Amino acid sequence: LSVVYFTPNYLCDPDAMARIAASSPAPERLRFIVVMRDPIMRAFSEWSMFALGWNWDGQKNFTLAVDRRRRSLQKCNRTLY
Repeated sequence: LSVVYFTPNYLCDPDAMARIAASSPAPERLRFIVVMRDPIMRAFSEWSMFALGWNWDGQKNFTLAVDRRRRSLQKCNRTLY
């Protein structure tokens, strides 16, 4: 049994699971459990860390930052919408 944590950004990549399976010696034994946090609290936490904590995101308005991220995810994977 191996427990691995990874970024939820993999959910946005339609080829990610195929690449993960191809890299496994026994892909038929792989199992994934996706645990989701409250989406609003998760978005706020990420934004506050990047925008207010580390200054990696110049957008200091949470609402505008969420809208920008929504558009980015929609471009990334149209099947999400």
